[in-house]
Amino acid sequence: MQSCGQRRAAAIGVIQMSIAIARPKRAREEIRDKLTSPRDRTLVSLLAYSGPRPEEVVCRLAWEDIGERAIRYRDTKRHRVRFTPLLAPLAEDLREWFLASGRPEAKQPVIPAHDGGFWTDDDWRNWRSRIWRGEERPANRRNVPTYPGAAPDGTRPRDLRSSFITVQVYAGVPLTTISKQCGTSITMIEQHYAGVIENWDGKQVPADEQIRAARALRTRQTDATDGATKPLRAVSERDPRKASGR
Repeated sequence: MQSCGQRRAAAIGVIQMSIAIARPKRAREEIRDKLTSPRDRTLVSLLAYSGPRPEEVVCRLAWEDIGERAIRYRDTKRHRVRFTPLLAPLAEDLREWFLASGRPEAKQPVIPAHDGGFWTDDDWRNWRSRIWRGEERPANRRNVPTYPGAAPDGTRPRDLRSSFITVQVYAGVPLTTISKQCGTSITMIEQHYAGVIENWDGKQVPADEQIRAARALRTRQTDATDGATKPLRAVSERDPRKASGR
């Protein structure tokens, strides 16, 4: 049995992780930018901007569950159906993925596995270990690819659920509403997201604006990084001797 001090330390760790991955200007969009697959990028968008548990997406979410204004999630934990608002940036991501997927039928999974169906436990474990965390290529197997990993160390895909809760808190949505949208209790939100709530300055910013601002900031950061390397490449292309210092 854990001591009071151990339980308190564990709770603080959860809160700190929630704050880190939920910050509008950090982890969410950085993770999306590192992913090359449109499917994986859409999965991260769903987890971060609609607040489901991962299994509610990869094991059960079909295109017929995506409405014009809300997403229907089947909550097997509570044995009920709930509806989560479809935020505009997420709707755009889903529309782009729908067209790229060839306009799937209503019963087909939104995020299909490699065989086109819903994910199995093995599919999820492989994605989490390779795409999310990253996986080194075994030294004795040259033909096995190395997976760099897209997420910060010590985080889980489930932590993206924090992003949606944080966005809704900053938008001024009541905790009673957020708890219904995420299929959880107000007590759980108050316990695990206490740091997020306490650090809110009280200024209400619509969720759509928060997401668009985070993406715009990420684009500027990426452009600045690319711009910093362009002069060196230009010199190298004009005269290799200048780039090498000869």
